[in-house]
Amino acid sequence: MIEGIRKFYIDTIASTEIAFSSGIKKVNPITRLEFYAGSAIATAFLVQKIALSLFFLFITLLTCFQSQSSKESLYHNTQEAQIFLGAVFVGNLGCFIPETTNDYFLRIPVEGLVIPLA
Repeated sequence: MIEGIRKFYIDTIASTEIAFSSGIKKVNPITRLEFYAGSAIATAFLVQKIALSLFFLFITLLTCFQSQSSKESLYHNTQEAQIFLGAVFVGNLGCFIPETTNDYFLRIPVEGLVIPLA
C-alpha cells in the first residue's frame, strides 16, 4: 500500500524533468502546494472508488457471489480506495512538514530522485 501511495505522488503530483537523450527522469521534491493539490485529487479519486466499491458490492450480492468479475472488481476498487485514503493522509501531513514527508515517507531526496527510463 505504501508503494501505491508513493507511486501516486511521484507519477501524478511531483514535477518531473525528462531527458530523452540520456534516458533519465528527474523527480523534484514535492512542495506544500503540491501536497495540498495531491490531497484534493486523492479525495476525489477516493470518493469515486468508494462509489464503485459500493456498486460492485451490490452487484456481487445481487448475483449471490456467482459473478467472478464483479468480485474481482470489488477487490480491486477497495484496494485502490485504501491507497487513496492513505494518499489523503500523506497529502495532509505534507502540507505541514513537506521536507520530512519527502525524505522519510516518499523517499525523495532534496536534490531530487533520478529514475532511468525503461
